[in-house]
Amino acid sequence: MVNFSNLSKLAGKAKQLAGQHNDKIDQAIDKGVQAADKATKGKYGDQLSSNADKLKGAVDKVADKPGGANAPGTVDSTAVPAPDPTPSASGAPVPDPDAPKGAR
Repeated sequence: MVNFSNLSKLAGKAKQLAGQHNDKIDQAIDKGVQAADKATKGKYGDQLSSNADKLKGAVDKVADKPGGANAPGTVDSTAVPAPDPTPSASGAPVPDPDAPKGAR
């Protein structure tokens, strides 16, 4: 069984570290691209660069930046609030069929 409390803590720590060491992560990605480009004799240089940019963007997106949008206590403006339950004909809320089991 997965302990989601520990998983949440681990994800939070990963976000924190990604924010603190973003420049080092970018350097590591660049080194990997250079090594792969050298190994393939430049054959996939454009694809490697494009994917490296996407990877850096993904790291930036999840990284907690001090005082930034992902900082603790801030609201994520991209989050979509859950809709209010739609009442049935009897007036009782209809359970969300997509909700995880046990949350209904």
